[in-house]
Amino acid sequence: HEIAHTLLPAYATHPHDVEDAHTGDYPQTAEEEHLCDVGASALLLPERWLRPAAQQRTPSLASLQDLARQFKASLEATARAVARLDVWPFALVAWEPGWRKADRHLAEAGQPSPAALRVSRAIASPSFGLYIPRNKSIAEDSSVYQAYQTHAPTAGLDRLTIGERTWELQAESAYSAYNRNGGIQPRVI
Repeated sequence: HEIAHTLLPAYATHPHDVEDAHTGDYPQTAEEEHLCDVGASALLLPERWLRPAAQQRTPSLASLQDLARQFKASLEATARAVARLDVWPFALVAWEPGWRKADRHLAEAGQPSPAALRVSRAIASPSFGLYIPRNKSIAEDSSVYQAYQTHAPTAGLDRLTIGERTWELQAESAYSAYNRNGGIQPRVI
């Protein structure tokens, strides 16, 4: 990622130290950071090696994790690269506690309703065929929520309602908290 920064014109005119504490931990509108993630993915996960490695595996969270270890890349970068190749129909979704936009002002005022587990990022292959919107919540009786509560891996058939349609999706989930601003941020992948 940091090597890709040196390839952008803005870096050439004003070199500076740029260091992300966590992959993807930047605003979705930060175009330069997104481009650097794409550049890092191209360097670490070349198609000629990634495609055959992914084709030898079945679609699963464990397969993505194995590929990430094999290519020494982050899980998110690996998921983006595999999704771009469209080897499997899948989505990698990061779920974090949060509020609906309408309820955020109450949380900021110290009168929050309980936070729901919501989509913070979603990466999907074209063949997955479903757009998973940011901030979409998951039901408390889902296997995803169970991974959040128990901090243990789960698998199950979960329902996700988007608009007027409900989808039944096979989910594999793992609790994956990370450090953010000096504190632990809960997350389920």
